[in-house]
Amino acid sequence: MASKISEAWYLRPLTIDTAYQRAIEDMVASPEDAKGKGIDLTLKCNGEAVDTTGCTVILGWRNLNSGKSNSRLFDAVSAASGRWKVTYPTEMLTPGVVLARVIIKLSATGSVITSSREFRIIVEHSITNDITGGSNDDLSMFQQAVADLTATNDAVAKAETKRVEAEQARAAAEQERLRAESMRIDNESTRIDSETDRTTAESERAAAEKTRVVNEEGRTRSESERSRAESERAAAEEDRVSEFAELKSQSQSATNAADGAARKANAAADNANAAAATASNVVAEAVKALSQQDGDSEAAQIDALAKLLREDYGCFYLANTMWTKSSDTTYAANTITLACSTYASGNITLG
Repeated sequence: MASKISEAWYLRPLTIDTAYQRAIEDMVASPEDAKGKGIDLTLKCNGEAVDTTGCTVILGWRNLNSGKSNSRLFDAVSAASGRWKVTYPTEMLTPGVVLARVIIKLSATGSVITSSREFRIIVEHSITNDITGGSNDDLSMFQQAVADLTATNDAVAKAETKRVEAEQARAAAEQERLRAESMRIDNESTRIDSETDRTTAESERAAAEKTRVVNEEGRTRSESERSRAESERAAAEEDRVSEFAELKSQSQSATNAADGAARKANAAADNANAAAATASNVVAEAVKALSQQDGDSEAAQIDALAKLLREDYGCFYLANTMWTKSSDTTYAANTITLACSTYASGNITLG
C-alpha cells in the first residue's frame, strides 16, 4: 500500500554544521511551489545536534531577479535537537537566483546570535503560464496537501501559543500560590503568636479567677463576722437602751428626790434665816434692855443674855454668821465677844 504524501516529499533536508560551513548545495524551487517546497533544517556543531531551545530561526532571502527581499520564520520541529522547517514564501518564487541565509536569534531579546554562510536557491521557470486539466488536478492535490499541512502547522502554532499562554498563566498562578503560601505562613505565625497570647491571658484569667474566689470566700467570711458583730451590737444597743431607760428612770427619781430635798433645804434655810433674823432682833432688844437696867453687874447681864439666847433660840446671829454653841463669852467696853472653835470670833456692841 502506497504511503501518503508527506513533508519528506517536498521539504529538502539541509544540515548546517557550524556557522562557517562552506559549500552548501544549491536549493531548487519553482513558482508552482507556493507553500510547497521548503527546507527541513538540522543544526549541528561538530556533528552533534545543537539545543536551540529559546531561539528563533529565520530564513533571510533576496531575489536577484525581482529585487525583492524579506525573511520567513522557521517552525520548530524539535528545538532541543536543532530541528526546524520552513516553506518558501510566494513572493520569493520569481524565476531566477535567490540568495539566502539561516539566521538565529534569541527569542527573549531578539538579538542575533549568528547566521550561516550565504547559499543559493534556484527558482526555475514555470513550464506553462496556465496549468489546466489533469495537471491542474495534480497541482490542486499538491496545494491541498500544502494547505492541509499549513493548517496543521497553524493549529500546532496556535496550540503552542495557547500552551505558552497556559504556561505563563500557570507560572503566574504559581507565583500567586507562593505569595498566598507566604501570606498563609505569616498568618499562621501570627495565629500561633495570638494563640500563645490567648493561652497566657487565659492562664492569667484563671489565676485571677482563683484569687477572686479566695477573696470572695474571705469577703463572705468577713461579711458573716460583720453580720454577727452587727447582731451583737444591736443586742448590746438594746441592752444599753434598756439600761439607759432604767438609769434615766433612776436618775429622774434621784432628781425628783434631790429636788424635794432641795426644796426642804430651802425651806429650812428660809426658816433658819427667819429665826436668825428674829434672834438678831431679840438680841438687839435684849442688849437695849440690859443697857438701861441698873443693879446687876455686866457679867451677870451677859450671862443672863447668853442664857436667854441659848434657851430661847439656841443660837446667836451676828454679821451673817449663826452661832449655835458659844463656849466662851466676854464683855468689855460695852462689847460682847463671842468665840468658839468652829466659827470666827464675833462682837456685839451694846448701845
